[in-house]
Amino acid sequence: DYLIIVPGIRLSKENVHDQSRVINPYAAITRGADKLVVGRSIYQSSDPIKATNKFLDEIKRGLENKNE
Repeated sequence: DYLIIVPGIRLSKENVHDQSRVINPYAAITRGADKLVVGRSIYQSSDPIKATNKFLDEIKRGLENKNE
């Protein structure tokens, strides 16, 4: 057994390119990610709760479409 852990998770509309490879939560989940590593996109947000909810929405949508 193994887990696919994906760092560099950003929301689709974020313009932060401080990492050479980033992916949004929806794409990571639909491509097989088991765990997502999210950091600055939430804790440096002016509204961390709103940012977290956006991530959760994308993750939920990704899980709903994962096997399509």
